[in-house]
Amino acid sequence: FYFSLAWNVVSTDYKMGRPRTLVEFLRSVPMLSRIPMRWGDMDAFKHLNNCVYFQYQETARIKYFNLMIEEIKKQDPNNITGFEGHAFMNATGIGPILATTQCRYLFPATFPDIILMGSKAVDRTSDKFTLEHTSWSLKHNRILSEGDGKIVTFDYLKGKRCDMHPAMIPAIEAMESRTCEHMITDLEVIIKSQHFEE
Repeated sequence: FYFSLAWNVVSTDYKMGRPRTLVEFLRSVPMLSRIPMRWGDMDAFKHLNNCVYFQYQETARIKYFNLMIEEIKKQDPNNITGFEGHAFMNATGIGPILATTQCRYLFPATFPDIILMGSKAVDRTSDKFTLEHTSWSLKHNRILSEGDGKIVTFDYLKGKRCDMHPAMIPAIEAMESRTCEHMITDLEVIIKSQHFEE
C-alpha cells in the first residue's frame, strides 16, 4: 500500500509543474548540495528516515550561507560594506535564525543513493527570507521531497529581529540569478559510475 500510494503521488506531482527530468530540476535551482545517502540514514522500513530530510536541508542551508559570504567577498573585495562573514556575526551578535521549517515527503528514498538538495531563496524582505529545498534522487531520477525554512535576521545581543546587512541583499540576488544546469555532465558521469543495487 505504501509504495502504491507513493506512485500515485508521482503522477499527481508531475501535473503540478514540478521538474520531471534532472535537467529541469537543475534549471529550477540556483544552488545544489550533493549528499551521499548513508546506510544509517534509513529507518526500520528501509527508506530514508523522515527526520534525516531535515538534516539534509540543514546541510544545504549552511552551504547557502557560506556561498553567500563568498559572493559578498567577490562583490566587495575591499570590504567597503564592513561585512566579513562569520567575523561580523561574532563581533555584532547579528546573524540568521531558523524561525520555521517543514518538509513534504513525495517518494521513499532507499540505500544506496545520492541525494541532490536544491535550494533557492524566495519571499525576501529586509529582515527575512524563505529558503526552499527540493531533493532529487539520482537512483530513482525523480523528486523525493519539498521543504523550506524561514530565515530571520536576529540580533542575539538584544534578543530581537533586525534588518539584514546591506551587503547580503545583492549577494542573494546574484546567487538567485543562476541555475545549476552546468552540472549535468558531471552528474551524468556519476550516475553511470554508480551501482544502485539494493
